[in-house]
Order: sequence, then C-alpha cells, then structure tokens
Amino acid sequence: MKSNFILKALGFIILFMCWIQSALALGIDHFNVTMEPGNVKVGEAVDLTIEAVDKNDNVVTDYEGSILVFSETDEEADFPTVLRDSSYTFEASDQWSVTFENAVVFTEAGTQSLSIYDLDDDTIWWEASVEVTAKQVISDTEITIVSPDDRVTVAGSDLVVSGQTKKNHSVIVKIDDASTQETTSNSDGIFEVSFSDLSNGEHTILAEILNADKDVIGQSTPTTINVDASLPVFKNFDIKPGKTDLAPESQVELIVLASKGLTKVAIILNDTIELLEEVSDGLYTKVTNVPEEPGDYQIDIVLEDELSHEVKIQWADVLSIKALEAAPIVVTWSTLPVVELEPEVEPEPTPRDPLTITNLKLVELKTKSVLSWDSVETAENYNVYKVATDEAGEMTGKLELIDTVTEPMIEVAIVWDEIKYDYFAVKAQAKTGSGEELYQWDLSEAAKVKTGPEILILLLISLLVGGVFVFTRKQA
Repeated sequence: MKSNFILKALGFIILFMCWIQSALALGIDHFNVTMEPGNVKVGEAVDLTIEAVDKNDNVVTDYEGSILVFSETDEEADFPTVLRDSSYTFEASDQWSVTFENAVVFTEAGTQSLSIYDLDDDTIWWEASVEVTAKQVISDTEITIVSPDDRVTVAGSDLVVSGQTKKNHSVIVKIDDASTQETTSNSDGIFEVSFSDLSNGEHTILAEILNADKDVIGQSTPTTINVDASLPVFKNFDIKPGKTDLAPESQVELIVLASKGLTKVAIILNDTIELLEEVSDGLYTKVTNVPEEPGDYQIDIVLEDELSHEVKIQWADVLSIKALEAAPIVVTWSTLPVVELEPEVEPEPTPRDPLTITNLKLVELKTKSVLSWDSVETAENYNVYKVATDEAGEMTGKLELIDTVTEPMIEVAIVWDEIKYDYFAVKAQAKTGSGEELYQWDLSEAAKVKTGPEILILLLISLLVGGVFVFTRKQA
C-alpha cells in the first residue's frame, strides 16, 4: 500500500510539472544566433546556429515560421545553397534549432555581423557577429616604396607616393590605414599615387600588391614620414629643351617651381651642385651644361628657406645623355662673316636674356635638314632669315626673311645636284607690355649649312650678338 502511494505521488508531481511547463510556455520573442569559431580569416567558413526562443530564452517547440538571413556589414558574404535566397523555413525535424555547418564565408576584414528576422514580424529578430582578419599573405611578391624615403620630413599637405613591383598588377597604397589609393603598376613595374590634405605630424605609408582575385600577395616595408606644412614646398621640375637624348656637354636650362622667396634652390647633378636664381615668384632657373659622359643621371633637388628649413627631393627626375657618333663642331661669331673654331672648343657661357636665341643646331636627314634652337618662353613667333652671300660665298650682311614660325625649328631642303652653302639666322618676336605691338630681339648668330650630297653637314651652335635690348617695331 505504501509503495502504491509513493508511485501515485510521483506521477502526480510529474503531471504537475508538465502542467506548470505548459502554463509557462510563451510564444517566440527572438532568435538565439551563434557563429563558430568567433575569429576567422577572410575566406574561411563559420558554422551558423539559429534557435527560436521566447523571452525567457526557452526554445519555442512549435515554431515553424520563415526567417530572413543577411549581412549588413558584408554585402558579398557567401551563404550555403539552402540560404541562397536569404530565407529559410523551420521544420519539425529541426527540433526548433537549426545548424548550418561551414555556412557563411565573409569577404572583408573587420567585425562582420549577421542579422536574422522573422519573415512575418520584423520585431522578432537577432544579430550575431564574428571577428574577421585579413587573409594571410600567400606569397612574398616584392613591392617597394621608392619615394618618399623613410623617416623624412615632407613639406606641405600634398604627397606623391611612388614605388616598384611586378608589372601590370593592382597596387593599394595606404596612409595610416585611413586614406587609401588604388592603381596599377605599368609595364616597367612602376606605380604612383597622390594624396592631399595630409595633417601635420607623423604618418605611416604601406603598399600592397594584389593578384587577379584581389588577394594580397606582397606587402612593402612600412615607410614613416613627418608632414610639416610650414616647410618649403616643391611643386615641379623641368629641363629645356628636354630630359632625354641630350648631347654630351650640351646646354640646358634647369627650371624649378617651389615656394617663393627661398634662400636656396639647388640641383644636384653628377655630384655637382647647381644653384638656381629666382626670376619671378616661385620660379627658379639656371642655364648650365650637362655632363660629357653618356648615361642616365639622377637629379636631386634641395630647397631652403630663410629659417634654414631644408627639404631634399631625391630622384626628382632623371637626365639622359645619348652618345653621339661624331662630336659636333662648335663655332662662334661676333660680326660677319662666320669664324670657325677648332673642334672641342666651347665658347664662354654668357647670360641668357629673355629673348636670346641660343643653341642653334642643324641635324641632317636624307632629304632635308632640320634647323632648331632653344624655345623662348615669352616669344610669340620666330623670324628665320637667309643671309645673302656674294659670288665668293661670303656673307654680305643682307637678310632675306624666308619664314615666320611659332615652333623653334624649321626644315631646310637638301639640294642633291650641286654643292651649296647657305647661312641662316633667327630673331625672336614678343609683344610689348600693352600686348598690341610686337618687338624683336637681336639677331642670332648665323648657321652655315652645307646642302650638297656629302655625308656630313656642319653643325654650328652660336650665341647672341651683343646684349643690349633694342625696341624695333616691325610691320607684320
């Protein structure tokens, strides 16, 4: 009797507990969502578990609703086939808790989240997150930041970053992981990007090379710079008549654009320091001769202000000198006729006035010769004259205007049925301050041109006659 009583009591207690559980059961309030593991790399999959629960976190055993699954932080996140349309309907076989193994693959680094909503009631939802780190570099493809140098101080808030890596690859350049620029290396593996509005202080630059799948396959050594907007600012560098295929020891004009009023602007070329002068606000120039040995020469620039703040721009440019098959003969003249000098003798350098014609050159082609000279910045055009000669071939001093050109060159035909000499000279024309009239500078030296069928043509480089500015109005 006693044992029967105990059994009845236990049965009553069990029925009571079931009644209590049924009485306390509530409808769905939210979802419990977990992603495992909690830390993965880009491209690695995580398991996804979703439970329908009430407000007491008890599983709702009769939930057979539909849910919406998506990521608000990574629109390219990859889901399994069963979730490809971003939805899922619970079934009795799920036991009200469904797990998708190797389900979600995130494509971006950072804290990535997943949101779960009831399809019929968007107040029933939950969110879970996972930490995703960048995919490990899969190779050691070399990439190097060439400019700026590490641990230098950069003047101004604008910066150009250049470097070297494999050719025709995508490159990402980052400053402090905040400002990012993407570019593509050229056929020589060179890349370059520009940044602006950098704040004063220390910044870290990092360059990455990507493969076709946009995976990082190489990373540069970080470069640290200091930005100081109070320092002299370098803007541009140029060489006239050009930077490539220059003749040994030929004359060039070095031009630097920078902050105005600097106490020192210098070009370092072939271990020689060339000091430039400011000819107008922020424009610094110097006429000099290039080295005599053929090859490529690095150009560095040094800027210094009155407070002794110095900025050095390394590898600002490259000057290329081409070997010549035969050295040109250099001559000078002061009055007619032309006086030929011995080869290898150079004239003393003279200051270049605004409209001076310098570096008069003649290059022989098969059917014509090209007469050229240095461009004059303020010239409107150039008058090219043929100097008359007498029967003995001596110049008479009379000039014949044969053409007016806007470019610093003119083509001279070669006559093949006779050996003949002609002399040519050039004047530059510019407008007056009012801009209504033209004035001319002094006549250049004459170039003696052999237009017959012999192999060599005499190349005469001549300098300015006199140095006095003469206003002479010419009729158009």
